[in-house]
Amino acid sequence: MNELDWSILVTESVFAAVVEALALGAVALYVWYRRRQALAQGKLEDVVLLSFNFVDQDDEGQPLLAFRTPLVGSMNEIFMNDQLVSAIKRAASKTTDQDPIVRLSNERLHNMMQRGLINFSNQLNTQGQVAALTGQPFREEEHLLALTYEPGAVTKLFRIIIIKQELFTALDKAGDRLTFGLPYHRDRLTTLAAIRAEVDIDSQRETTSRVLAPFMVSAPVFDISKSEQ
Repeated sequence: MNELDWSILVTESVFAAVVEALALGAVALYVWYRRRQALAQGKLEDVVLLSFNFVDQDDEGQPLLAFRTPLVGSMNEIFMNDQLVSAIKRAASKTTDQDPIVRLSNERLHNMMQRGLINFSNQLNTQGQVAALTGQPFREEEHLLALTYEPGAVTKLFRIIIIKQELFTALDKAGDRLTFGLPYHRDRLTTLAAIRAEVDIDSQRETTSRVLAPFMVSAPVFDISKSEQ
């Protein structure tokens, strides 16, 4: 039996790894380019934004409805199922400005959609999960997730709205004094009102039949006293 030429095998392995890395890089670059192209052309039907909503203060000390959008993804990378993506888009076409929540009539698909929303949103929990896995102190806050198809600055688009119950209390407290950074931000109040109504309806449903997805936001707890020593 001929002896193996290890130098050739190593060279071929390295070459194969390099080719694979270049191929993956090319695919990633292509996906990034298509997303940028879609945004530039206003084709936002496959873009999904994750938005936090909270009540802040404007420059004059008045309550302000504020937003943060820490994550942006695509339908395919969030849900990873063509049948599910098609069902979501069909359901989105039936939503209204007054009720923009995406609901799937098929409970199995709706639960799949919820898992996709949770898995994608878990990118926010990286530091908290590391703390939990390494035995470090961390805290969790319960939130709710809703997938909406609502008006934006230019056109309708998909949003993952992440909220906690305290937001509704803050909105009630602000009342008519609530201000908005831009005029179209007022539309978010309609979305939040629809979600609030759904919270009450969900409380009467079985867990597996609820429209909104429960979501825990976790974060590490730092000991300030130790850091100052």
